[in-house]
Amino acid sequence: MKSASFYFKSGSRSLKTQLALYFIPATLLPVIGLSYYATHTFEKNGQVSITKQAQTEFEWLVEEIDTTEKNLAQQTRKLSVQAALIQAVSAKKEPEIRKVLGSVKSLGQVRVYDPEGDFISEGPRALSLRPQLHYLTREALKKIKSQGTVTERYFNSDGLGIIFLSRSLIQDENRLYGIVEQEYLFGKNQLSDFRRSRGVESLLIKRDFSSSVSSLSIEKGDLKKLASHTHFDNK
Repeated sequence: MKSASFYFKSGSRSLKTQLALYFIPATLLPVIGLSYYATHTFEKNGQVSITKQAQTEFEWLVEEIDTTEKNLAQQTRKLSVQAALIQAVSAKKEPEIRKVLGSVKSLGQVRVYDPEGDFISEGPRALSLRPQLHYLTREALKKIKSQGTVTERYFNSDGLGIIFLSRSLIQDENRLYGIVEQEYLFGKNQLSDFRRSRGVESLLIKRDFSSSVSSLSIEKGDLKKLASHTHFDNK
């Protein structure tokens, strides 16, 4: 597969130009007319086919992202009701909490907060892809307490990909003990896995083109050219 930069070079040929090369030796008027008709028809049908293929590949990628988000939320909910974690958090024993978090299979980095949103402990990965606050904001705390489980996603400002945050209440029928959070990055590695499974190169771009991540190498100049020729419908 050609790199993305190939499609933006001013010297690259259009489909019409490439087809026209086959008809250059022809000098008779009927043949010229036939060449125009064939080029127009082939190009029109090709555009329809490419559009359908692009739509299908787009739906595949959306499904992949939605499935990742769903799985992260399910895993966070399961973790929040684990007896070992509830026991460790209720006893407020940070070493025990770290031990539990280190023993569970998780998609992303796991953290635990107390019922007031103050940070208690985190899993062994100790990796954060966002500015780390040692507390949950008032808005985030209100949202998780009203909904039970919350999952959000947004672009990482450093262009690493999409960050998923999933939070769930640690509680039983008697009381609330705390909040468990998972942070997961959907980035270049995940897009590379998607390429291997689907045979599709993909590029995720923030709406204002301030951040992007791709399964292939794209130069900044090419991204700027793409931005200058792209229009978003605000509906």
